[in-house]
Amino acid sequence: MKIAVFTDSYTPYVSGVVRSIQRFSTGMTRLGHEVYVFAPSYNRADPQEAVDASGAKVFRFY
Repeated sequence: MKIAVFTDSYTPYVSGVVRSIQRFSTGMTRLGHEVYVFAPSYNRADPQEAVDASGAKVFRFY
């Protein structure tokens, strides 16, 4: 299954929402699903980031 998560807070920002998305993404990736996270681009974030530690594919927007 392909799963998309749209969020207004994601790494490098630290919060319970971010941690929850990471854990969800890790679990779904381990089960064989494709996870896509659409998150804001922060000044500190790497704009070329394609896959994060949870295995989700990350797309940044302004």
